[in-house]
Amino acid sequence: MTFESNITQHYSTNLFYEPIPFEFLKTYETKPQLMVSVDGQPALCHNLNCDFTYTEPVGEVTAFTYDPVTKKAVLTGTGFPNSTLDVRSVEFAHTYCMVDSATLTETNLECTLVHDPTCGDF
Repeated sequence: MTFESNITQHYSTNLFYEPIPFEFLKTYETKPQLMVSVDGQPALCHNLNCDFTYTEPVGEVTAFTYDPVTKKAVLTGTGFPNSTLDVRSVEFAHTYCMVDSATLTETNLECTLVHDPTCGDF
């Protein structure tokens, strides 16, 4: 007497897995990470690099004057950089201000506005 049994299991090369929630994905990072979303949906950063570096601010503006005729702003304060190469940008009233390197000291910075400022007297 011979007994035979056949069990058929259907499968294919395309396997389906439930998505893994982002909170289960962990990486070893040395910098703080950002959680990015687009239209309320979680998103991944370019090259999975969502880190940022906090730069300690240098210098403090304690006072300023502005001359609307020459479009020149004079900032006074403490801890200003020694070179214009160390100044990322200066904006006054939503307008970019070109720094005059001849007047740059640790306590003084003079710059000329590229366009008219977006402010006035009311």
